Amino acid sequence: IKLDDVVIAVMAKEWRLRENWRPSEMEQMYIEAADDLMAMIEAGVDVGIDFPSSKEAGDGLIRIDPNGIITYASPNAVTIYRRLGVDGTLPGQSIYMIGLNESPVSSAMEDRKAVSSEITEKGMTVAKRAIPLIEDDRLKGVVAIVGDVTDVRAREQQLKIKEATIREIHHRVKNNLQTIASLLRLQSRRMTSPEAQQALMESVGRISSIAVVHEILSQTGSGTLDFKEIATNINRMIQTGLVQPDKLITIATRGSAGKIPSPMATALALILTELVQNAVEHAFEDRITGKIVITLKRRGNMLTMEVSDNGSGLPENFELNNYSNLGLQIVRTLVSDELGGSWEIEGSNGTKVVVRVPVVQ
Repeated sequence: IKLDDVVIAVMAKEWRLRENWRPSEMEQMYIEAADDLMAMIEAGVDVGIDFPSSKEAGDGLIRIDPNGIITYASPNAVTIYRRLGVDGTLPGQSIYMIGLNESPVSSAMEDRKAVSSEITEKGMTVAKRAIPLIEDDRLKGVVAIVGDVTDVRAREQQLKIKEATIREIHHRVKNNLQTIASLLRLQSRRMTSPEAQQALMESVGRISSIAVVHEILSQTGSGTLDFKEIATNINRMIQTGLVQPDKLITIATRGSAGKIPSPMATALALILTELVQNAVEHAFEDRITGKIVITLKRRGNMLTMEVSDNGSGLPENFELNNYSNLGLQIVRTLVSDELGGSWEIEGSNGTKVVVRVPVVQ
């Protein structure tokens, strides 16, 4: 095989002949079609075959002469055309007179280029690939490969409908959660007790973090999510909703956690919200500036999330197991019981919480 008079490949055809072997009509037609295509390749004839070869056992082959007369149809091709309402024997009939859309074949004949398309008619979807056979710069005929893809396309359509329905459900859940968060936010403004206001706003953060997960699910429709995107959205939400206007506290996200399942994403989103909210509320009580950094790491099936700040550190005589803070109790329950992970707190030079959880797909 040459390109611009330069040999770029060598093509050979070999097969083992059985003694006294006589090919059937179908075998003979497939051999002839292969010979014609190999001769075209050897002669450098390019008809623009840019579609993959057929891998379906149910596909059928049709051979058409230059005048549009069918000279051969494999049993599978005959079956497909009978489903389309073509009665009688296909060989001998004109491809233009059988009452079906044969535009791929006619286009291949007229343009001398390979054509691939799917045609839906009479309740069926048929994939048709037509390859013109060229010999000595003249049209020798067309080889057409036909396949019934009706069931495949129907399943794909059902899957699209299912995905759209799931996305719509996530969208509605997100809207409902945001409505609940808005009601709690309004209620907090009516509270005269600072403790009650804080408790309600913490609940707003928890609900909003779950809403973030459902919002991303409504956009992607996927069962796995990029947790860094979730973390970034949660940080933005806390930055605008919880950080006091008179304080300069920055929240940054570093690293990557890769894709994780949506149930795990919801639990991790709640954990992250609790830890960042806790840092915003307690780490910078005696200062107006501060920094919170979320670091995500993924090694194989182990995900590590670190939340660190440069604040005042842990209280004296702090004992994690004896600490009654609701947020940390939620973290403990989600990490240990729901995700099967572990976590620890360090209190030097600020506070750092390290959460390690296995990713189970």
